[in-house]
Amino acid sequence: MSKKKQPKSFEDLVKEIQSIKDCYKKSLDALETKDKADIKSIEGAFCGSVYLDGCQTGKRVIGEKRWDYIICHDSKLYFVEVHSAQTKNITELEGKAKMLKNFLDGEGSALKTMKDPGFSNIWLVSSGAKVDLRPKGIKLTGAPLNRYLASKGLMLYTKLEFPLKAKK
Repeated sequence: MSKKKQPKSFEDLVKEIQSIKDCYKKSLDALETKDKADIKSIEGAFCGSVYLDGCQTGKRVIGEKRWDYIICHDSKLYFVEVHSAQTKNITELEGKAKMLKNFLDGEGSALKTMKDPGFSNIWLVSSGAKVDLRPKGIKLTGAPLNRYLASKGLMLYTKLEFPLKAKK
C-alpha cells in the first residue's frame, strides 16, 4: 500500500523561500495591530501569515513598494494590501500587484499551489478611510467599480470576513 504524500503546509512553504523564510507567524500575528481590526474569521481558522513588505530582504531596491501580507485561512492563501482608497492609489496598487506577480512567478511560485483561485489581489481599505475612486474622472461604486478594479487584477474590500465571498 503506497502512502499518499501530504501537501506541504503554509509554514513549510514559507520556510523554503529564501527571502521570507524567517517571516512566518501563527494566525494573524504577522499583521500590524492597526491592520487586524478589519480582518476576522466567521468560520474556519487562520493558519498563518507573512508580512511581505516588512520582511523581504535581499534583492530589495531602496524605495521599492511591496505587497503587505499573505494570509492563510483554511489552507488557502490570500494576498492582502491594506491601503487608503483614493484615485491616486490605483496606479500604486497596480505596481505593487505587478511586483507580487513577479514574486509568485519566481521565488514564491510554490505559494500558488495554495492560492484561493476565486480571489485576485485583495485591496483592503485602511481602517476608517473613505473610498473615493474616480478613474478617468468618473466616480465608480458597486459593481462598475469592482469590474474596473478586477480588470487591474485587484479586489476592493472594506473588511475581510473569512471565508470570503467573491464580488460580482
